[in-house]
Amino acid sequence: MRVFKISIPLIVVIALYSFSANATVYVDSQATGANNGTSWGSAYTDLQMGIASGDPDVRVAAGWYLPDSTGDREQSFLPLDGQTIRGGFPVGGGGLDVRDPVANATVLSGDLNGDDGPGWVNTGQDNSYHVVVFDNVGATTVLDGFTIRDGWAWQSTGSYSGAAGMFILDGAPVIRNCHITDNLGHSGAGAYAYDSSPTFENCRFDYNWSVGGRGAGLYCSSDYSSDTVQTVTITECAFTGNEALVNASSGDAGAIWTSGKIALVVDGSTFTNNIARWRFTYGSVYAAAGA
Repeated sequence: MRVFKISIPLIVVIALYSFSANATVYVDSQATGANNGTSWGSAYTDLQMGIASGDPDVRVAAGWYLPDSTGDREQSFLPLDGQTIRGGFPVGGGGLDVRDPVANATVLSGDLNGDDGPGWVNTGQDNSYHVVVFDNVGATTVLDGFTIRDGWAWQSTGSYSGAAGMFILDGAPVIRNCHITDNLGHSGAGAYAYDSSPTFENCRFDYNWSVGGRGAGLYCSSDYSSDTVQTVTITECAFTGNEALVNASSGDAGAIWTSGKIALVVDGSTFTNNIARWRFTYGSVYAAAGA
């Protein structure tokens, strides 16, 4: 069993206070106003500031957002407990009626230097270890309408040996309408859930690579000594082209791997061209010692 350690960005730590009632904060990377988040015209240009505001409703316009602007690979986006963070609004803003995560791609990227190319060119030494981290949050925490990509957590052991796109620790967040793609890690390159009961709705996991590990799209594990069964719910999701590799050979479970006391509930989802052929031949899904 592998347990990850995470570093919480200082910008988030200093903002752990109670939410104000019915407050909305706005984020637009191309905004030119007061940069205080009070309206689309005065939107924050940095999503970290929107999260750290403590407001429960964070609305984000199309664009590319990085966890850190100084190249610190240990920084991640950490939604606060009870926050709903929605992407897919057009540049310049608008209401929920014009929100479209497909047409208005809102990207959370670990490509801190902005120099990644196809085939993992220029990735690795300068990419975020975990793009998004959910740490001890409940089911009222929602991430909706984002592309999460370019995380790189390829250590064989230790703090950064997986969860390149998303790490979920001791929580039950809802991840909805998200595209988790082009992340590389040892295990759970797309997303890794430890002792957690997340819900994934209408999400796409594609072209994530686990090199030397398992569960390229999604890896779920729990504390074997605990009596608690964690439920991972996957509804109307698509897993495509995820690949688990061990050196030059393929690894185990290209799409989803679970171990420990995990109840995996999958409904209305598809699995296409996920690859794993090493010690075991679980191309898409494998549940080890599941609940």
